[in-house]
Amino acid sequence: MIPSERSAASLVSAQFRIDRNFTVRTWPDRAEAMLGWPAAEVVGRELFACLGDRGELDAREPLRAWQPVRFLSTKRHRDGSLVPVLVVFEPEHDEHGKEQGVVILERLDPLGEAPAAEIEARYQSVVASMQEGVVVQGRDGSILGCNSAAELILGLTADQMRGRTSIDPRWRTVYEDGSPFPGEQHPAMVVMRTGQPVLGVVMGVHRPEGELAWIRINARPVRLTPTAPQHAVVVTFLDITEERRLLAELRHRSEQLALVIEGANDGFWDWDIPSGRVDYSARWAEMLGYDHGELAADLSTWERLTHADDMPAAKAALQAHFAGDTPFYECEFRMRHKRGDWVWILDRGKVVVRSADGRPQRATGTHTDITARRATEERMRVVAVANEKLVEELREALDKVKALSGLLPVCAWCKSVRNDRGYWQRIEEYLSEHTDARMTHGLCPTCSGRLAP
Repeated sequence: MIPSERSAASLVSAQFRIDRNFTVRTWPDRAEAMLGWPAAEVVGRELFACLGDRGELDAREPLRAWQPVRFLSTKRHRDGSLVPVLVVFEPEHDEHGKEQGVVILERLDPLGEAPAAEIEARYQSVVASMQEGVVVQGRDGSILGCNSAAELILGLTADQMRGRTSIDPRWRTVYEDGSPFPGEQHPAMVVMRTGQPVLGVVMGVHRPEGELAWIRINARPVRLTPTAPQHAVVVTFLDITEERRLLAELRHRSEQLALVIEGANDGFWDWDIPSGRVDYSARWAEMLGYDHGELAADLSTWERLTHADDMPAAKAALQAHFAGDTPFYECEFRMRHKRGDWVWILDRGKVVVRSADGRPQRATGTHTDITARRATEERMRVVAVANEKLVEELREALDKVKALSGLLPVCAWCKSVRNDRGYWQRIEEYLSEHTDARMTHGLCPTCSGRLAP
């Protein structure tokens, strides 16, 4: 190999990511080219167990403590050989706020040390490309430098920040409750006093135009050697302004929904379908006479308390909605009250989350106590049946009355009646045949006077 080729091949850079448990999460082609390990054999394994490390234990301690660090080490090649490398580690967060770390391996030429300027340039490029803001503060708390993400988040240029300290009143920082956040309590200043990392601090910072930005801060000491006192602090922070706005909006909507449900006097349920877990509201339990903590947060609670005769219809309605045949689920059934009687429930719900293949994953809904309504409907049904019977009786009476309608031939002398067949019969017999009336005989006052003066 000619000198120029050996110089080009002597320094190889590979960058990958690990999680807080030091499990390898990404493994690019350049890492495989450097150490011979394919991604399938590295991703998911513990960093130190996978690659081995013959570096000084003290040098690795900042890494194990999840602090920025650079140190020389050797890594095990897949063929068993040892590869000298410079290890650079920077902790950061992903887009979901979870901690992750960037590891850079710089392969060193065994015949000569790699150019320090080139290694430093690559290190600085990693810091510059981080999504998190990065600020380095000196021993006196003054800002020594920052990356472009810090400029964007804070609304200041690097020149405007350089030399400014945490106690500068222009920061106008606040706690989450809106009270002033003293500069002496800023994470960087606490790290300077204690020498210990400060993680996950939420702070509000007013940008120059007056807008309030919310950031989540991690601050860690920087030491020239593992045993030396810290000479600077690296502060990394993530802009969580939008995250807080969305959380506040979600909290507001949740409060509104709770008020609506409470005003409607309905119970609420939230069902994680794959696991079978169902969270029931206090009102849901109260409808059945239970305290909230008495009922297990499980689908079996609903199945156990629902009337067996009503369960097939309820499950059929659920399956129809799960299959997409109905836009929502609705069913009425009886549930056993704690005191032993049955309560009528109107159950309404809807699938709110489905998997990529359309299977239901989560459903929510409400329970409404309709016992009073069902009782009213039953009373109305009984009254309706009684009314129908009365109407039938009146119809029959009307038919009988109609049988005596029209002209009725009556003999003027003996008062006999000519019937429908043309025969004459006594009026008493005719009325007995055509009505329910029964005849009795007696004398009216007029006739009685005539016969017995």
